[in-house]
Amino acid sequence: MRKFFTDFEFTEGNEILSIDQQEAKHILKVLRLKLGDRFIISNFNDQSFEAEIVDTSSKICKVKLLNRIDITNKSRVNITIFQGYPKFDKLEFIVQKLTEIGIQEIVPIVTNRVNAKIDISKFKWDRLNKISKEACKQCGISTIPTIKFPIKLIDVDQDEIKKFDLILIPYEKEEFNLKEVISSFDMDEIKNVCVFIGPEGGFEECEVDFVRSLGGISVGLGQNILRTETATVFISSILKYEFGDR
Repeated sequence: MRKFFTDFEFTEGNEILSIDQQEAKHILKVLRLKLGDRFIISNFNDQSFEAEIVDTSSKICKVKLLNRIDITNKSRVNITIFQGYPKFDKLEFIVQKLTEIGIQEIVPIVTNRVNAKIDISKFKWDRLNKISKEACKQCGISTIPTIKFPIKLIDVDQDEIKKFDLILIPYEKEEFNLKEVISSFDMDEIKNVCVFIGPEGGFEECEVDFVRSLGGISVGLGQNILRTETATVFISSILKYEFGDR
């Protein structure tokens, strides 16, 4: 059954929902669905319903929410990625792939080696959210990741970081590898993980020390030095597998 997304909050007794204009156009004009056709509608916030089209007048699409659908692909562990700010086309790629993997939150961070030519003021939050929503549709995920506006590494909320059960920072000079670190933890005790990924050019040692001061563990990802977009996908996939999403 096809799946679509729109912003709504379900309340008992309010089963009629108006689909937002962009999704309505896709449903009615592109896919040519008609009155009585059914599909799944999700609000990106762990609520999904089987829905039936009940009104297509005036170029709108109204549906009746029929029954709630249990989410079977929700992750057991919540992962937040603090992503060193890359060129924007690479950031688009990162957002798309991390959405497909099932990451909960993506926070672009500005570090000392972020390319000086990158204009952070031109950060296109709407564009990234659109890419993330399309990725959700493609892979059937019910919850869109939260995408934050860029912040400086030194400005991260230190109290919030310390609440994570596991804090990782890949670092090319680290001898301990990711597998060794993960195997030292009780998998069932890890519910919230965050990972700091360096930008193109990597972290400076003082930045790694800063994350370590917050309780972070530096890890190696093997002998090869990976591009920032590769490292992000690589470690996110491993964590999703190791902590239960098999």
